[in-house]
Amino acid sequence: MGYRITVLGSGTIIPTARRRSTAIIFETDSEVILFDCGPSIPRAVAVNGFSLRELDRIFITHFHPDHTLGLGHIFSAVINDAGFPERKEFHLYGPEGIGGFIRKWHDLYPSNRKADRLFNVNEVHPGDRIKSSDLVISAGRAEHGEREALMYRAEYKGLTFVFTGDTAFNQSLVEFAKGADILAAECSFPDDNPAPGHMTPSDAGLLASMCGALRLLLIHMYPSQREGDMKRSIRRRYDGEIIVGEDGMTLEVDETG
Repeated sequence: MGYRITVLGSGTIIPTARRRSTAIIFETDSEVILFDCGPSIPRAVAVNGFSLRELDRIFITHFHPDHTLGLGHIFSAVINDAGFPERKEFHLYGPEGIGGFIRKWHDLYPSNRKADRLFNVNEVHPGDRIKSSDLVISAGRAEHGEREALMYRAEYKGLTFVFTGDTAFNQSLVEFAKGADILAAECSFPDDNPAPGHMTPSDAGLLASMCGALRLLLIHMYPSQREGDMKRSIRRRYDGEIIVGEDGMTLEVDETG
């Protein structure tokens, strides 16, 4: 097996019937990893056939609510689950300030401090490489907001998955995403209505073309995005496979490509 990803959410902070806030599960033979954890994501874990008990690591890209509000839910859920394994340990990773961010959650909900024994909180900086036996996850700097934001690259058995998080297009992103088998790229706003700190379809297409991604998976789409318009804009710059993310979608990459 190579790796498999499940799109738990493909949308933004604006709730819609079709899209939850963006989050992705990344699976290998030995690990189940969650990238970002917005307000609807703990339930999405269960809806998509997973359990919080299965999660090994959680990676947070930045501190905006559509990427973090579900963490408080997870803290509360695990301490109220009578069947939760006593020796289970989550490894939680996030940008500079993640420790203080978690302490503020506990200030709001003091009973959640009981979850501290289950969570190993790690501050991650651009350039860091987190290694396990067969997986390396690298962090890069994203251009999004005033506080530090991250993007992540997972390399497993010669295969690569890149999750941009929220970011503006920039050259360092191109270098970071080089050769991705699946590039999960934010595509927030239409070309005719761009916003700082985010990418448009043309940006996503240019990124995928310049980094040589085999498949471009579009995520973090605001309701103003239209599938046909996005694909037309992207196709002008990128001739690879374009996948418009849908909640519950599963994609696999095997060791033969």
